[in-house]
Amino acid sequence: MPDPFPPGPFASATSAVLDGSPPAPPVATGRLPDPGSPRRRTIAWALVALLTLVVAVVQRLEDAPAAPDPKAAAVIQGSDVGEVIGKLFVKLAPSIRQLAPQVTGMYVTSFDDQAAQGSAADRVWSAVVAGELMDDAEATKRLTKVREEMAGAGGDAEAVATLLKDVEALELVYSGRLGELSQEQKDGLVARHGFFGKVALTRGLADTDPARAPLLAGAGKLIAIVMVFVCVLVAALLAGLVLFIVAIVQARRGRLRPAFRAPAAGGSLYLETVALFLTCFLLLQVGLSLFVARAPKDAAWVTPVALASHWLLALVPLYAMRGRTFADLRRDLGWTSGRGVLREVGAGVAGYLAGLPLFLGSAMLAVLVLFVYQMVVEQVSGQRPPPPTNPLAERLENFDGVTLVLFFTLATVWAPIVEEAIFRGTLFRHLRGTVGPVLAAMGSAFVFGIIHPVPVLLTIPLMTLGFNFAMMREWRGSLIAPMTAHCVHNATVLSLVISVMSVVKD
Repeated sequence: MPDPFPPGPFASATSAVLDGSPPAPPVATGRLPDPGSPRRRTIAWALVALLTLVVAVVQRLEDAPAAPDPKAAAVIQGSDVGEVIGKLFVKLAPSIRQLAPQVTGMYVTSFDDQAAQGSAADRVWSAVVAGELMDDAEATKRLTKVREEMAGAGGDAEAVATLLKDVEALELVYSGRLGELSQEQKDGLVARHGFFGKVALTRGLADTDPARAPLLAGAGKLIAIVMVFVCVLVAALLAGLVLFIVAIVQARRGRLRPAFRAPAAGGSLYLETVALFLTCFLLLQVGLSLFVARAPKDAAWVTPVALASHWLLALVPLYAMRGRTFADLRRDLGWTSGRGVLREVGAGVAGYLAGLPLFLGSAMLAVLVLFVYQMVVEQVSGQRPPPPTNPLAERLENFDGVTLVLFFTLATVWAPIVEEAIFRGTLFRHLRGTVGPVLAAMGSAFVFGIIHPVPVLLTIPLMTLGFNFAMMREWRGSLIAPMTAHCVHNATVLSLVISVMSVVKD
């Protein structure tokens, strides 16, 4: 009986990467091009290139924070991200203070950078955090800087005056004159600065004092969450290294045989589907922006409706049924059970673990490149650039229970189904008609990563994930494995973030 999975381009391409030998050309026997025409393919390529650029820009414009301008307005309301990060640092302050002064200073600097993106209130909170992590002198230094920034500031004069009164009250706190504060000043700090006002007013009390202990509550849970995550990560990384080495050895021996069957060169149907998805995604984003802008403020139903509307994009892959049957679509996109559903799910978990070393390596590379970039900008301009924002944390901060469930479902069900169908189903398939698996995986991974709303340098880990998912598609043929890996990754990241934020918000 002939081997149903003979060695193919995946094995030869892997061999080329490892030993430098040229990969064997794909066997064309029995391969047919997908439906379409050269003219439609040219138009589709132009649309995909243009729409990828437009979507990438729009995504980053929507999530880009407004540049802080302390001379323009003094805002009493601080940012949600600043509040979450500040609370996290304050609750962990007893543990952080046990570290070396240089390490503690890094924590303070990181929050200073975050506060620099927000309002004047964020920078006041930064002073409170510095007082908790370091000493009164550090808090006073930051308060003095806020006072200087606010001198002659425009905007709401009453807000400026109120903020300066709060700065004056905090300067008394951090100069050891807490007892000189009036009840009106104390009430004002709590009313306008909430958690941070309470922390400042308990300055000098023991961490076990009844007035201060509730503010620091949750530190043990946070440390436990981080420790559990680190243990799981280390175990997963060790397992992944073993699986990665096994995969390399098996590939070199020609035993890692791909189930994916690439079409012949030509055709345009699946590239058209990618262009349609990017068009619909862009229209949906623009439409949602207008919808949210015109919807009643503080209406609880707005965000759930916006999140649920993304499920409309699940209909886009059905465009590829044009003139074809659903069975043809399932076969071409990988909507099949492969070698058995459970076996494919297991392959997805194993493939994700095997790709974990590459993902963590790319994450470290992204952080290194970002650090070098910030150093260069600081040397040239004399100003430290703001750190990258995290739109995920800002969104989750404002979600209630129902909205959180919808968002979690979107990340762990919608993304594995829709994004895998588009990027590993249609785009990867089209690219494989003309190039080998590695180049096809890189091309689909680039589009996948660049349209996500994160800073450009931080798309490197996302592209690595996309590359790993594409190689799973090559290996298994079915989309079940990359869908499983996608779900595992998103569920893990979201579970960690939600767990930490649930403790911080208590």
